Amino acid sequence: MKSRWKEYIEELYCASEKPKFDEMGIEAEGSIEEDNKGPDLLGDEIRAAIKEIKKGKAVGVDETPADFLKIMGEEAYLYLERICKKMYETGTWPEDFTKVVMVPLQKKQNATESADHRTISLISHASKILLHILTKRWKVRSTITWARHSLDSGKAVGPEMLLE
Repeated sequence: MKSRWKEYIEELYCASEKPKFDEMGIEAEGSIEEDNKGPDLLGDEIRAAIKEIKKGKAVGVDETPADFLKIMGEEAYLYLERICKKMYETGTWPEDFTKVVMVPLQKKQNATESADHRTISLISHASKILLHILTKRWKVRSTITWARHSLDSGKAVGPEMLLE
């Protein structure tokens, strides 16, 4: 049964159909000029990301509850901040942060086939902090790019454009 689940998950998240790293247009850290790199992580971004983690979430592989990150002391926070900043600067994530527990949940009663289930992925809450920051930055960057494109093409961006 365990081997069938492994097979099903591999089919579901088929790596052969996903773009390869070199096809994604991601530049190697060393090849990017200093002026073209994004801003360093800010301690305030990390604190905000911790604050925004929902309470009572299931623990990941590291078995650290999200609530713990919210109540940890300053020394522990500074340690986590150093880890996040190092991960961001080097592009290397600790192995513990990349492990995932896949949990099958039934889509319908009396599910017998793997396809009758959906999966949830439990990851380390500590890795969610950096993922949250990167996602937020990406959304801001995408919005700015879209707004610039809209302005360049003469299209209205929002209600403020109607005031002109």
